[in-house]
Parts: sequence; C-alpha cells; structure tokens
Amino acid sequence: MHGVTYDLQGAIRTWIGHFRTPGASYRYVELASLDDALALTFQSMGASGLQRGDFDVGAFETANLLLLEVDRQGRRRRSELFADERLGDAIARLYQRHAELLPEGPERERAVATARSVRALVGPKFMTVETASTVLARDIEGVDHRRVVGLGSAKGAEQVLNVVRSMWAITGDLTLRVDDVPRLRPDALLIDQTSIGTDRVGGGRFERRLLNLWIFDADGRVIRFEQFDPEQEHEAVARFDALTAERPTARFENAATRMVARIVDVWRARNWEGFAASAAPEVRFHDRRRMVRLELDRAHLLETYRFLFDLGPGEVRFEALATGAIAWRFFAGTPTGPRPASTSAPPGLTRLGLPK
Repeated sequence: MHGVTYDLQGAIRTWIGHFRTPGASYRYVELASLDDALALTFQSMGASGLQRGDFDVGAFETANLLLLEVDRQGRRRRSELFADERLGDAIARLYQRHAELLPEGPERERAVATARSVRALVGPKFMTVETASTVLARDIEGVDHRRVVGLGSAKGAEQVLNVVRSMWAITGDLTLRVDDVPRLRPDALLIDQTSIGTDRVGGGRFERRLLNLWIFDADGRVIRFEQFDPEQEHEAVARFDALTAERPTARFENAATRMVARIVDVWRARNWEGFAASAAPEVRFHDRRRMVRLELDRAHLLETYRFLFDLGPGEVRFEALATGAIAWRFFAGTPTGPRPASTSAPPGLTRLGLPK
C-alpha cells in the first residue's frame, strides 16, 4: 500500500495499543547532525509479544529513520519519518532542509547546490553521465584505495565521467543503497554504500559494497572523492578528518540532541509542563512512512503524547552507546515490570556496538 493516511484518533489508538503491550520499548540512535538545529536518528519500537483474542504474535520490532529539527530554544519544531531502508533519502533531505533554514545569500546558495549533489550521489539510482556532469567540479580529483578492484586515481571531470560511462557499459539496472553514514558535515560526506546491478557480460546479479568519501567545493560540486573497502573504515574516517581538518569541526552534540536529553529528564520527573514546553508553537510532526503519511500540529502532537503520559510512569533510559550515539527506551508499566524485547540496528550500524 502507498499513501495511506491515519487521522489523529487512529494514530492515538495505535500508540496506546503499543504502550499497553508487554515489554513495549523505544530505541533512538543518533546518526548525524548539521549545524545546531538538525539531527538524523534511527529509531525502533517493539514489544515482547501481543495477544488479543485469537490474535497472538510473538516478539516484534519496527524501525524507521527520524529527521528532527528544533528551534533556537531547543524545542521540537519539525519531525520527518523515513523507512529504515531509505537512509539515502533521509541524508538527502537532511542536506535539503539545512539549505532551507539558511538565510538568503552565498552560504544558502552553496548549501542548495550541495544538497542537489548529495541527492544525485546517494541514489537510489546510480548517476547517469548527464547527472554526473552537473555534480562534478571541472578540476575534481579522486583516489580509489580499494585493494582488489581499485580503479587507481583520476583527475579532471572528463576522466571521472569516463568511469561513469564504463559502469553503465558493463552493468544494467544499477541502483544504490546507503547502509551507514560514518561522517557528515555541510561540505563533506562519508557513507557506507552498496551498489546493486546486473553484469551485462555474464548476466548475473551482484552487490558491491564500498565506502565513498566526497568533498564539496564552494559551488556545491564534488571537488574530491575517495573510495575504500568496507574493511577500511578506520582509514576512511581518518582520511575524512584529514581532508576537513582545516575547516571548523562541527560538533555532533547540538541543540537537537540536547533536546532529546531534556525530554528524557522531564518524562522521568513526570513533568508534563516541561515536556510540553519542548515543543515550539509551530512544531510539525511528519510521518513519511508509505503506509502512514501522517502530519500533526502542536496541539494534536501534545494530545497524542498526553495519552501516553497518562498511561503511567513507565521507565525511560538514556544511555551513551558511542561517540555521537544514544539510546532512548520507554518501558510500559513500572520500572520493575516487563523488560524490553531486544532491538537491532539497521545495516552497517554494528560499528556503534549494536547487534545486527
């Protein structure tokens, strides 16, 4: 199904039903942030089981990606949800929203151009030669560090375009999937990406995973790219840090992530006024999952959470997983009640210490 929309009461019934199940849980893992207002997170919810009449299921879990935006006071202003397998779309939207929030001027123009480049680079379709020509800087340089199938180095847009042409010559139905985002900033991006396609010679399907590092110039085009094997993540991260060392280092902790911590504190304290204050007057909640397509304003969002708040104290945990990562879990009932079902991370997030 596609484009299904639930009204407020339908959403409330869904949330209440979930939190009344044994072992209801939430998990948030922060993936990236831009400036002081935007954060991209992975979130999942699950339960240890559900039985209602003849309907009986075991432990379950659902997962998605959340793009979170806060105002200058650190209050939620906007939320957008994506299916967990659409990390590329979520990253592209993060860059796009970053550009939309900037004031008119050169910085915004660069951010808009960078967002267009990111959209082309992260898929889901592999770039055509025509698209690549609009993304690559004329004096682009690239190095392929892969040990087995590395393509060496390239200098100049025409050499890189020849690589794109050769890819389409030997493969068909070439698509891309983003599995992880080890590093991200306004002018640079490092992603764990899988290419999927058909070999035109042998006719077989293939999946090829690699790490792509891109640096963007003042016009938002790719001025440098480097590629690594999946096993070379430490080298890729080190290279990212080296290439961006002369630029101011963006903090992972920002207003959006600090807001999440405050929400946990006020929920534990049973402070509804404090929780409500975390939502800006113009807050909007967008659930972009294909089977939901739900949008709530501040009044409806708080009404939804008020139902959850009135269910009982529950237990919320906020714990550090790794640099730039947290987990946030909600347990139905009292702290001594049922424990949560185990949760898993999306592909590529085992680096954060989470089970696959």
